Amino acid sequence: MKALGKKGLILALAGILILGGGAYAAFRLLGSRSSPASSPSSPGEHVVFRVGEITTNLRDPGGRRYIQVEVELWLTDKKKAKEAEEKRGAVRDVILSVLRSKSFDELSGSGGMEALREEIGGKLEPLLETPVEVYFPGFLLQ
Repeated sequence: MKALGKKGLILALAGILILGGGAYAAFRLLGSRSSPASSPSSPGEHVVFRVGEITTNLRDPGGRRYIQVEVELWLTDKKKAKEAEEKRGAVRDVILSVLRSKSFDELSGSGGMEALREEIGGKLEPLLETPVEVYFPGFLLQ
């Protein structure tokens, strides 16, 4: 009986250490998701502005198709990221307008995601007055 108790305790401690290490690694790798802008990976490259997750219906008969995307914008500097934060509502509105104008077939095709990225970037550049690269860390069509 004593041997099983010690083994159980050792297994529980090992599990706690593994879970704690995994949580620490995830925090270090992903960083804080609440920050609107993060430092560029090297000076002069870009600043990431996280728009967040957007879910909306697509332009399809019956309205049964939808898209769920997580959107990140790569901007030229921290000043532009701050301006994007101040215009967050307008940025989300532009993205929603573009998403709602698309059908499932347009987005599910071989170049659908790239065309969407380019269209959103093209519409955001005049608003933010800077080149914008659009990325989708999460992309779901249904």
